[in-house]
Amino acid sequence: MNLLNKLSSIFKKNKTYLVNHEEIIKQKNDLRSSFPKDLIYPKDGEVYISTCDFKIDYLTSHNAPFTGGDKAILPKGEQIKIRKPIEDQPINVYCDPINYDKIHNNIVTKEERSNPTYDGYYFSIDTIDLYNHFIHKK
Repeated sequence: MNLLNKLSSIFKKNKTYLVNHEEIIKQKNDLRSSFPKDLIYPKDGEVYISTCDFKIDYLTSHNAPFTGGDKAILPKGEQIKIRKPIEDQPINVYCDPINYDKIHNNIVTKEERSNPTYDGYYFSIDTIDLYNHFIHKK
């Protein structure tokens, strides 16, 4: 379960639930404590290879004050490169496909690509999914 899903499920049970900075830190730490002991956190520039067809979240950039995104299938064997994580033990990271141009049309919808403000895409992946569905390329 990712952080957003975890916070959403708590909120559904308790409509008066207050999500503040301390609560987010607590929930992140709870998630980290559930990670396997041998998990190595991803670092900037590392490359990972998918071990299966993987349903991945992608985000799109626009030359406008908004973004887009959806889910897509990243084929088995595709490689991703980690962008600099915002913390030492991230529960989620952004990354870019090594074969960006080759898989572009299969990831981002034609409708989104044809938007005049469209300026590219990137991925968001949970650290635990990297551990379970990717191998670190050394």
